[in-house]
Amino acid sequence: MARGRTNPRRTLVIAAAALAVLALLPSRFTRVATSFAAEPALIALAPPSRVFTLVADFLRPTRVRGLADDPAIREVENARDEYQRRWRSAEQRVGELERLLAELQGGRALIADVGYTPFAAPVIGRATDPSSGQLVVRGGRDRGVNPGAVVSASGVHLVGRVVAVNARTCEVLPITHPATRWVRVVVDTDEPGALPIAQIQPAGPSARGMLRGELDADSPPVRVGQVVRLADDTWPASARSMVLGEIVEVAPKDSQPLRTVITVKPKIDPTRVSQVYVWIADAPSGAQEGQR
Repeated sequence: MARGRTNPRRTLVIAAAALAVLALLPSRFTRVATSFAAEPALIALAPPSRVFTLVADFLRPTRVRGLADDPAIREVENARDEYQRRWRSAEQRVGELERLLAELQGGRALIADVGYTPFAAPVIGRATDPSSGQLVVRGGRDRGVNPGAVVSASGVHLVGRVVAVNARTCEVLPITHPATRWVRVVVDTDEPGALPIAQIQPAGPSARGMLRGELDADSPPVRVGQVVRLADDTWPASARSMVLGEIVEVAPKDSQPLRTVITVKPKIDPTRVSQVYVWIADAPSGAQEGQR
């Protein structure tokens, strides 16, 4: 009977050895195992994690730079930002329709426009790999989230894009993360007509949390304090004209002094948001009728 007993010390040694081996393995070898265990653990830890997040936000509140402290005034300013986004989005849409009209005249087919609806979701933690810098948001396949979905905060401020979807959670890559790479943007000059266009990407370690790039050669001049909006065709239409931040530095390019480099700082830190909006594509009317 004594031989049938499990030796606790031996079990502990074996478990410690297995954990040590798993810790030393590259993440690509443990991704399958962590995918099964990570989401249940995150959901179980979400309530206490949410409490710590709320306490941290209370001690150091996440604010959009430039907005007033008075809630009534801040609501008006948020509405102003949303209408400005719609204005710039309409301008971009007019340009797209003009291009589509030209394509129709050339015999190409018109692709129907797709609407988007956002839903609010709390940020419940980080991804299982801390080095990834990704946010974990409550809302996955159960809410119709697909990879590539746009995520924003405080209405019009771009946070990033969904890069992985689980049953009840999704992982979001912030716009300031190096893996985001280059994006096309326009500088909002509050004037009609041609807008300055630039191509920016997350800045290096010396300016972490910011984005940097150069203006197109034929773009009009810009100045510090102007708002920068997304104008990248590789992103979903729901991200059109969302705010990336404002210009904090304008300088000539080191290797080409005649070219202008801009540095953009987000008005809201995408890595510190506690709640976001995930933009989901609306189902086509034909699909909705078929489900009835």
